[in-house]
Amino acid sequence: MDEQQQPEIVPPATPKDVPSQMPESGPTSPDPAVITPMEPPTTPAVLSETSTPVAAEPERPAPSAMEPTPGASTPSTPEKDFREIVRAAKRKNIESRLEKIVVFARERGRIANRDIEKHLNVSDATATRYARMLVTRGILKKTGNTKGAYYELM
Repeated sequence: MDEQQQPEIVPPATPKDVPSQMPESGPTSPDPAVITPMEPPTTPAVLSETSTPVAAEPERPAPSAMEPTPGASTPSTPEKDFREIVRAAKRKNIESRLEKIVVFARERGRIANRDIEKHLNVSDATATRYARMLVTRGILKKTGNTKGAYYELM
């Protein structure tokens, strides 16, 4: 006879089937929300020769609309104030560097990009950006193109 073995389905245990570990005397909790350690599983378990009973996962409550979303934050007032202070400090630093360039151009008559780099100890791109800012403000005038370019006061 060629029979296949099928897993046996075991229904959940009832309170009559499970011996109580609590003493007979003493108060019992009528509250259904209180879970005792000997409470039977809520779904039937499937048993096989190689597996163990599996219980269903408990339901998780839905997130409340009032709870903040993880990872999302709204900047508070101190953060905004700090950011504004940092921005103001950067603007002040840039303005002081631009003033140094103007003073340096007055002393020398004309300056090149490499002079700005060395005088302020900044990169080529930063020196070009500072010179371009002064040209757009009408303080410096650019003469020449590419390697031979220099800046003069207007």
